[in-house]
Amino acid sequence: GLVLDWMAKAAEQGFDGKKLLEGALENAAKAEQRENAGPIGRSYTVIADAVKVAMDTVSGLLRSPDPLVDRGLVRLAQSTGQANAQLAVASAIRSLSQREAAFDKDKVAKKALDFGLKGVTIDHVEARVEQLTEKGKLLSGEITHQGQKVEAVTTPEALRTEESILARVQAGKDAGAPIVAPSEAPDRLQAASPHPLNEGQLAAATLIVSTSDRIVAVQGIAGAGKSTMLQAVARVVESEGKSVMGLAFQNKMVADMKEGMARPDAIPTREMSVDQMQDSGVKAETIAHFIWHNEKHVTNPNTPEAQARRDELKNTIIVVDETSMVSNRDMLKMLTIAESLGIEKVALIGDRQQLLPIDAGKAFAMMQADKIGMARMDDNLRQQTDQLRTVAALANIGKAGQAMKVLGDKVVEHEDPSAHATDLWLALSPDER
Repeated sequence: GLVLDWMAKAAEQGFDGKKLLEGALENAAKAEQRENAGPIGRSYTVIADAVKVAMDTVSGLLRSPDPLVDRGLVRLAQSTGQANAQLAVASAIRSLSQREAAFDKDKVAKKALDFGLKGVTIDHVEARVEQLTEKGKLLSGEITHQGQKVEAVTTPEALRTEESILARVQAGKDAGAPIVAPSEAPDRLQAASPHPLNEGQLAAATLIVSTSDRIVAVQGIAGAGKSTMLQAVARVVESEGKSVMGLAFQNKMVADMKEGMARPDAIPTREMSVDQMQDSGVKAETIAHFIWHNEKHVTNPNTPEAQARRDELKNTIIVVDETSMVSNRDMLKMLTIAESLGIEKVALIGDRQQLLPIDAGKAFAMMQADKIGMARMDDNLRQQTDQLRTVAALANIGKAGQAMKVLGDKVVEHEDPSAHATDLWLALSPDER
């Protein structure tokens, strides 16, 4: 926080409060000399008051609201390196925790040393990390980094967030009611779909509309036909007098969802009005907007406005696209809001191996590891040849180099690839494009 930044800056400039305390004591001594001719009791009171003021001032300056930094005058008894290491490690943890839920110990050390605070060495940093771990202010474990297990730490706050997410998933198991009977779902979905659904698409759509779990997941690779699947889901849900709200991380994804879930006779565009979107059966917004617009109803659930919002969202199911991009913090907020507003079902759709969150956490992958009710869509419908399907499959498992080899002489190298690709594209006829 801001106070911690101030403290780090002060330490960087060599301020630790000791000189302030010494100055106060010296001033008190001088005051005693000046008053030496007066009563002894008065002199003692002046000194005592001066020392108390000095100690209170220093204590106030050094008191930290951050649990990773010792409070009060504790750091005055330490060396400059030890005291500054507290600030360096705390700042490193806060910086790294903005992007990751758990982090390699070596990253913590490097980040702490990069602040360049006076007197801080690797020994000071490692000792401070160990001290925080012993106190339970950091939690140690292992993470996989570039295919290898490495020692890592996380904060109790990050762990509590993950536990809260998983608790909501568990609490939602068998806590709802199917939208349609499982025995009826496959036929109804196929009839509602603009294109025949393959096994993966049908399994995913059936899970969404027929499970009694409140929160479910669809793990689907790129090009698996998620938009077609969602279109079938939206039509069946509408036939039951309910509606679908789409949530996505970015505005572009929201626009894609609006188009993907619209009725074939009412394909939306970004220029459509809100009324036109509603008429076409489309309702979608960004996750950030959903949280910002509804979070107040969690803290104040009994207001008329909160009740009106619950009434508005009654009989609504939420579909989240590209869920792998949702951070732990936003996932917890989103699920908490959905529960508070009485949303009967949340379907999380994405690919945990593709896009990752900008902020900390991998909630989608974590929920899958915890055995959330899930369907898989592993068939790539976008690629039209065996060669391209093989390339896509290799890319999906991180084998980009091997994928390029499969393409063979179709790989074109150029010093200005963007310009060359543009020229090749423009050289094609309209039909070839």
